[in-house]
Amino acid sequence: MSLDRNKVLEAAQKYLAKGQYDKAIAEYQKVLQADPKDVRTLLKIGDIHTKKGSTREACDAYLKVGEAYTQQGFHLKAVAVYKQILKLDPQRIDVYLKLASNYEQLELTSDAIQTYEQVAAVYLQRNEVDKGLQMLGKMTQLDPQNLPVRIRYAEALSKANRTADAAREFEFGANLLKQQGRIDDYIK
Repeated sequence: MSLDRNKVLEAAQKYLAKGQYDKAIAEYQKVLQADPKDVRTLLKIGDIHTKKGSTREACDAYLKVGEAYTQQGFHLKAVAVYKQILKLDPQRIDVYLKLASNYEQLELTSDAIQTYEQVAAVYLQRNEVDKGLQMLGKMTQLDPQNLPVRIRYAEALSKANRTADAAREFEFGANLLKQQGRIDDYIK
Protein backbone atom coordinates (compact mmCIF):
# COMPACT_ATOMS: atom_id res chain seq x y z
CA MET A 1 0.00 0.00 0.00
CA SER A 2 1.59 3.26 -1.08
CA LEU A 3 1.23 6.49 0.78
CA ASP A 4 -0.82 9.29 -0.77
CA ARG A 5 1.59 12.01 0.30
CA ASN A 6 -0.68 14.90 -0.66
CA LYS A 7 -3.61 13.47 1.25
CA VAL A 8 -1.49 12.92 4.36
CA LEU A 9 -0.01 16.43 4.16
CA GLU A 10 -3.51 17.92 3.80
CA ALA A 11 -4.67 16.03 6.88
CA ALA A 12 -1.62 17.24 8.79
CA GLN A 13 -2.33 20.85 7.77
CA LYS A 14 -5.96 20.54 8.91
CA TYR A 15 -4.90 19.19 12.30
CA LEU A 16 -2.30 21.92 12.58
CA ALA A 17 -4.85 24.63 11.78
CA LYS A 18 -7.09 23.26 14.54
CA GLY A 19 -4.21 23.25 17.02
CA GLN A 20 -4.22 19.45 17.21
CA TYR A 21 -0.45 19.20 17.25
CA ASP A 22 -0.12 15.53 18.21
CA LYS A 23 -2.39 14.44 15.37
CA ALA A 24 -0.49 16.68 12.92
CA ILE A 25 2.81 15.16 14.07
CA ALA A 26 1.36 11.66 13.61
CA GLU A 27 0.48 12.51 10.01
CA TYR A 28 3.93 13.96 9.32
CA GLN A 29 5.46 10.83 10.86
CA LYS A 30 3.67 8.80 8.17
CA VAL A 31 5.44 10.87 5.52
CA LEU A 32 8.76 10.30 7.28
CA GLN A 33 8.16 6.55 7.44
CA ALA A 34 7.69 6.53 3.68
CA ASP A 35 10.74 8.77 3.13
CA PRO A 36 13.10 8.93 6.14
CA LYS A 37 15.34 11.44 4.32
CA ASP A 38 12.58 14.04 4.00
CA VAL A 39 14.33 16.84 5.87
CA ARG A 40 11.56 19.39 5.31
CA THR A 41 9.00 17.17 7.01
CA LEU A 42 11.37 16.56 9.90
CA LEU A 43 11.89 20.31 10.19
CA LYS A 44 8.12 20.78 10.25
CA ILE A 45 7.83 18.22 13.05
CA GLY A 46 10.45 20.17 15.00
CA ASP A 47 8.49 23.38 14.46
CA ILE A 48 5.30 21.76 15.75
CA HIS A 49 7.07 20.43 18.83
CA THR A 50 8.35 23.96 19.43
CA LYS A 51 4.81 25.36 19.16
CA LYS A 52 3.48 22.84 21.64
CA GLY A 53 6.35 23.47 24.06
CA SER A 54 8.05 20.07 23.70
CA THR A 55 11.58 21.42 23.75
CA ARG A 56 13.41 18.08 23.95
CA GLU A 57 11.48 16.57 21.04
CA ALA A 58 11.92 19.75 19.00
CA CYS A 59 15.67 19.74 19.63
CA ASP A 60 15.89 16.05 18.68
CA ALA A 61 14.11 16.70 15.38
CA TYR A 62 16.17 19.81 14.64
CA LEU A 63 19.38 17.97 15.47
CA LYS A 64 18.59 15.33 12.83
CA VAL A 65 17.86 18.12 10.33
CA GLY A 66 21.13 19.89 11.13
CA GLU A 67 23.11 16.69 10.74
CA ALA A 68 21.40 15.96 7.41
CA TYR A 69 22.15 19.45 6.13
CA THR A 70 25.78 19.11 7.24
CA GLN A 71 26.15 15.75 5.46
CA GLN A 72 24.60 17.23 2.31
CA GLY A 73 27.02 20.18 2.44
CA PHE A 74 24.32 22.76 3.23
CA HIS A 75 26.36 24.31 6.02
CA LEU A 76 24.51 27.63 6.09
CA LYS A 77 21.19 25.82 6.57
CA ALA A 78 22.78 23.66 9.27
CA VAL A 79 24.01 26.80 11.06
CA ALA A 80 20.46 28.20 11.07
CA VAL A 81 19.04 24.97 12.50
CA TYR A 82 21.73 24.67 15.18
CA LYS A 83 21.08 28.27 16.23
CA GLN A 84 17.41 27.37 16.50
CA ILE A 85 18.28 24.51 18.85
CA LEU A 86 20.45 26.79 20.97
CA LYS A 87 17.57 29.25 21.35
CA LEU A 88 15.52 26.41 22.81
CA ASP A 89 18.32 24.85 24.85
CA PRO A 90 21.41 27.06 25.26
CA GLN A 91 23.19 24.43 27.39
CA ARG A 92 23.82 22.02 24.48
CA ILE A 93 27.61 21.92 24.12
CA ASP A 94 27.29 19.23 21.45
CA VAL A 95 25.30 21.67 19.34
CA TYR A 96 27.82 24.49 19.87
CA LEU A 97 30.52 22.15 18.57
CA LYS A 98 28.44 21.25 15.50
CA LEU A 99 27.76 24.94 14.93
CA ALA A 100 31.46 25.81 15.14
CA SER A 101 32.34 22.99 12.75
CA ASN A 102 29.85 24.32 10.20
CA TYR A 103 31.28 27.81 10.61
CA GLU A 104 34.68 26.31 9.80
CA GLN A 105 33.27 24.69 6.66
CA LEU A 106 31.88 28.07 5.63
CA GLU A 107 35.29 29.64 6.37
CA LEU A 108 33.70 31.96 8.93
CA THR A 109 36.75 31.81 11.17
CA SER A 110 35.77 34.56 13.60
CA ASP A 111 32.34 32.97 14.17
CA ALA A 112 33.95 29.56 14.68
CA ILE A 113 36.45 31.02 17.14
CA GLN A 114 33.71 32.84 19.04
CA THR A 115 31.69 29.61 19.30
CA TYR A 116 34.70 27.54 20.40
CA GLU A 117 35.45 30.24 22.97
CA GLN A 118 31.96 29.85 24.44
CA VAL A 119 32.51 26.09 24.68
CA ALA A 120 35.95 26.56 26.26
CA ALA A 121 34.48 28.91 28.87
CA VAL A 122 31.84 26.34 29.81
CA TYR A 123 34.41 23.55 30.06
CA LEU A 124 36.72 25.68 32.20
CA GLN A 125 33.79 26.73 34.38
CA ARG A 126 32.96 23.06 34.89
CA ASN A 127 36.61 22.45 35.77
CA GLU A 128 37.02 20.25 32.67
CA VAL A 129 40.40 21.84 32.05
CA ASP A 130 41.68 19.44 29.37
CA LYS A 131 38.56 19.92 27.24
CA GLY A 132 38.75 23.70 27.74
CA LEU A 133 42.40 23.75 26.70
CA GLN A 134 41.56 21.61 23.68
CA MET A 135 39.02 24.22 22.54
CA LEU A 136 41.46 27.09 23.10
CA GLY A 137 44.11 25.17 21.16
CA LYS A 138 41.60 24.65 18.34
CA MET A 139 41.06 28.41 18.25
CA THR A 140 44.80 29.05 17.81
CA GLN A 141 44.89 26.50 14.98
CA LEU A 142 42.04 28.28 13.19
CA ASP A 143 43.73 31.67 13.37
CA PRO A 144 47.41 31.34 14.36
CA GLN A 145 47.98 35.09 13.99
CA ASN A 146 45.20 36.04 16.44
CA LEU A 147 47.19 37.41 19.36
CA PRO A 148 44.36 37.75 21.94
CA VAL A 149 43.36 34.12 21.34
CA ARG A 150 46.99 33.01 21.60
CA ILE A 151 47.44 34.89 24.91
CA ARG A 152 44.22 33.44 26.39
CA TYR A 153 45.45 29.99 25.48
CA ALA A 154 48.87 30.63 27.02
CA GLU A 155 47.29 31.98 30.22
CA ALA A 156 44.98 28.98 30.49
CA LEU A 157 47.94 26.64 30.00
CA SER A 158 49.81 28.50 32.72
CA LYS A 159 46.86 28.20 35.15
CA ALA A 160 46.76 24.46 34.40
CA ASN A 161 50.46 24.22 35.41
CA ARG A 162 51.50 23.29 31.88
CA THR A 163 54.34 25.79 32.04
CA ALA A 164 56.40 24.49 29.12
CA ASP A 165 53.37 24.66 26.80
CA ALA A 166 52.43 28.07 28.20
CA ALA A 167 55.96 29.39 27.67
CA ARG A 168 55.90 28.18 24.06
CA GLU A 169 52.58 29.95 23.42
CA PHE A 170 53.73 33.16 25.14
CA GLU A 171 56.91 33.05 23.05
CA PHE A 172 54.86 32.60 19.86
CA GLY A 173 52.71 35.58 20.93
CA ALA A 174 55.78 37.69 21.63
CA ASN A 175 57.17 36.88 18.19
CA LEU A 176 53.84 37.92 16.66
CA LEU A 177 54.13 41.28 18.42
CA LYS A 178 57.67 41.68 17.13
CA GLN A 179 56.59 40.82 13.57
CA GLN A 180 53.78 43.36 13.82
CA GLY A 181 56.26 46.05 14.89
CA ARG A 182 54.67 46.41 18.34
CA ILE A 183 58.02 46.64 20.11
CA ASP A 184 56.68 48.20 23.36
CA ASP A 185 54.20 45.34 23.75
CA TYR A 186 56.92 42.86 22.75
CA ILE A 187 59.21 44.12 25.52
CA LYS A 188 56.42 43.70 28.10
